[in-house]
Amino acid sequence: MHRSQYFKTGITLLLCLVSLRSLAQKEIPRGYVVLYPLETSWQVYDGKFKAFVPYLDARHGKPSSLSVWLFPSRHPRKSLFFYAYPNTYLFINQKMVDAFRREGWYRYSLDSLQQQWPGKALFCTFYDQQQRLPLPHLFIGLLQHPEAEASDLSTAPTASIGNYPAQDRPGFSWRSVLTFGGLLGLSGYAFLMHFAPGSFWSYVSARSRLSSVAKKDENIITRPLHQFNLFYLILISLWAGLYYVILLKIAASSSFAFALFGLWLGWVVSIFALLWAKYLILVLFGALLNVAQEVVQTHFFEFNRGLGLYYGAAGLSLSLWSNASGGGLPEAASQIMLYLTLAFHLFLSALVSSYVIKQSAYKSLYLFYYLCIAELIPLLVCLKLLFFNIYNPVSI
Repeated sequence: MHRSQYFKTGITLLLCLVSLRSLAQKEIPRGYVVLYPLETSWQVYDGKFKAFVPYLDARHGKPSSLSVWLFPSRHPRKSLFFYAYPNTYLFINQKMVDAFRREGWYRYSLDSLQQQWPGKALFCTFYDQQQRLPLPHLFIGLLQHPEAEASDLSTAPTASIGNYPAQDRPGFSWRSVLTFGGLLGLSGYAFLMHFAPGSFWSYVSARSRLSSVAKKDENIITRPLHQFNLFYLILISLWAGLYYVILLKIAASSSFAFALFGLWLGWVVSIFALLWAKYLILVLFGALLNVAQEVVQTHFFEFNRGLGLYYGAAGLSLSLWSNASGGGLPEAASQIMLYLTLAFHLFLSALVSSYVIKQSAYKSLYLFYYLCIAELIPLLVCLKLLFFNIYNPVSI
């Protein structure tokens, strides 16, 4: 089988898997009867007021702990139902009583809770270090079929009722934006591979155009304004934008999916504009410093090819990871990825500069000026923006 057929098959399977996962949602099982929804009863500790206040997603974002008051004496023979993520902890009256190791539905008999903690009110707190709160479902209810029993707190600390696969909350969540972005990027690859296989393999090939064994589409290299070149620049912008909204914790801290979608599009447009500014700089200073047009075209092509390989792989990986984990990257992982990105850009600049020097018929001080203007200065400006202005978690 030709390598393009393998690639098409892999892309198709991955698209199907991600689509199936994004369509499935957590639903309340048929046997559960909702009597008193508690999703709007969450409270969060507000450091400004030094007290617990009603939780507002627009104000408080994704906290690591949320609390709710329960009055078991008001609900005899009822149960507390909720859907919890792995590594979520339950505290009752400031004492830890449970650590949920599996993702799924849990039920606690309110009568049993009343026996364990006599009193009129129970202050229940859920803690999640990965900041996946609030829980998708929390309510007081009944089992429709009494024979469908579940363990309560007095007999089993982890009262799991069914093991339902992890899915997004119903509605258009921030993970829906990441899924949409990943599907859009993969669809773009499939489109380019089908309608312009030569251009596609020219970009995704790991071999340099200067290699004697490399097979490149010369029309793509010598025609930067070609429609497939423009399309590939859009793909680079899509993946890079997706990568940075995850890396900079913009996605996981977003309370409004449509706001996140707008921010992502803003990143895409900005990156696309920067790529074209890069091209204009190459053409302008290439002409001023008497650098051959073929060298400038190869420079732009190799630069974009490197960006596409890195941000395509990194953007897809972070998108899948964020959807699977349900949260943003840990602080340490974000720092590591940020420095890996820095190392990649330094490596790419050095690699592209070596291509330019190797392809140039003669070496002169003008060539050095050209490389400084085209590679070094833009790199320093972007690094300054990234490390000193942008790298702050953003809440929407």
